[in-house]
Amino acid sequence: MYETNVMIKSISKVEMGQFLPRRFYIDRFIGAEAEWFSDAVGNIIGTIAKGTTNLPWGYVILRRDDGGRYQFWDMETRIESCDAARIQIVRTMEATQKDGQNCSPVVG
Repeated sequence: MYETNVMIKSISKVEMGQFLPRRFYIDRFIGAEAEWFSDAVGNIIGTIAKGTTNLPWGYVILRRDDGGRYQFWDMETRIESCDAARIQIVRTMEATQKDGQNCSPVVG
């Protein structure tokens, strides 16, 4: 598991499914999901995906709104490696967690 000091942690696909019981399918946008991430309470979640040869790696981040629903927040594609995608998603999730704008306080 990959963890940082701002409490973004690596989670399992099953845990991601608990946050998003109605799965969104990002395969057509960035590829097959490979890793999943969340803040401590699940207000910010994200996934890294392995893309095609033209789009080797990418990620998607979702945030809970004031009503507790996940909304698209950020997406990046054309990342050269899984390690680079992991670094980018965690940095973006940390920055998102710090700004708190448009993100519900503790939900769930």
